[in-house]
Amino acid sequence: TAPDTAANTTTPNPGSNPGSTNNQVVAPESTQATASAPAGVPAGVPTSDTPAAPVAAANPAMEATIEEKGEVSTLYVGRVIGKGGEMIRDLQARSGCRIDVDQNVPDGAPRIITYRGTRSTIDFAKHLVQILCSEGGKEAELPLGKAIRKQIQVPGTVIGKIIGRGGEMIRELQSKSAAKIQVDHTGGGVDASHRQVTVTGTEQSVLKAEEMILFLCANPAMDAMQAIGMLIREKTQSGAPWGTGPPYPNLPNQGQGMPGANEMGMGGGGGMYGGS
Repeated sequence: TAPDTAANTTTPNPGSNPGSTNNQVVAPESTQATASAPAGVPAGVPTSDTPAAPVAAANPAMEATIEEKGEVSTLYVGRVIGKGGEMIRDLQARSGCRIDVDQNVPDGAPRIITYRGTRSTIDFAKHLVQILCSEGGKEAELPLGKAIRKQIQVPGTVIGKIIGRGGEMIRELQSKSAAKIQVDHTGGGVDASHRQVTVTGTEQSVLKAEEMILFLCANPAMDAMQAIGMLIREKTQSGAPWGTGPPYPNLPNQGQGMPGANEMGMGGGGGMYGGS
């Protein structure tokens, strides 16, 4: 991972921001002679013979999916990607734009960043990247844009299960949900027995992450990885949308307070509900 220290250097603007042409839609003049209004109908009042008013079409240049490339300095590429790709997923959720960073370049050369989306989503994504690629940008409060943010209160007794050894579980939750998940260890704003977990992403990714987190809270005896695998399998089999929560009819105890794997005879992760 590239160095993550800020430097007093000017970072190249990732890509250009070409303006778009607003195509005006002009209604053609009617080739038919204006018919006189029927008897008893005041002039100017629409009748069944009155042609419908033309509707202006949306500017296709603003809605078309396009792709643009730019560069990111090696000084800041670590900020843009984040641990396990968490920052780039966050940027995609905020902007609604697909963002890819190609690091297959010579040592020391700027990384190639590719944006794919509409004109407006690409411009916003570039703005977010520019904030990160500036001195102090790592701590900057990025605008939410298209993303949403939700705070979840989690019992302190299960926060370790959500984080996992070395952050393994929280990275898995972020990967499965495509949301960014942050744990507040200061205990600010909540009672001492709980921790606040902040989830940021698209509406769908936040719903998915929230249900996964609450499922772990409801099943503290379960191995976290096995529990998430069971939940994903249950969702796939039942077809229930994310965010609907329990009960889970295909799981033991309706998916609430399930016993550990050994008590269910699942052993080391095999069994009916194992896997992910």
